[in-house]
Amino acid sequence: MRPVSLDIVAHVPATLACCCACSTVFKNSGFEDEVNREILREYPESLREEYARLATWIGEITALYRETVRIRIIDAASVAGLYKAVRHWLRTYPAFIVDKRHVLSGWDRNRLRDVLDECLRQIPARH
Repeated sequence: MRPVSLDIVAHVPATLACCCACSTVFKNSGFEDEVNREILREYPESLREEYARLATWIGEITALYRETVRIRIIDAASVAGLYKAVRHWLRTYPAFIVDKRHVLSGWDRNRLRDVLDECLRQIPARH
């Protein structure tokens, strides 16, 4: 059974994880966590709270659906995020694109689960 794809387009704070070279240098020096905390403190509190809320949702989705849902996080400010915004007429974030055809925006957790469940039910019927 192939997994259902879930693309999440959201405002994602940049940390050292975004740069492999920087991450390696700071990880080897033992300062990676400290530097990442400092970087995150520079963002507005509203963005940090939104990102924490989204991280909680991603954890819940991962725990609930395991390998049946493949999650990809896309920064809304990236080229891929811009493409998704134009392609799917995204106006608010976070936006959730399920199996490239169902688009939901905002924080309706139950609606997202309903769409994921519906897509999972349809998988055996697909060829």
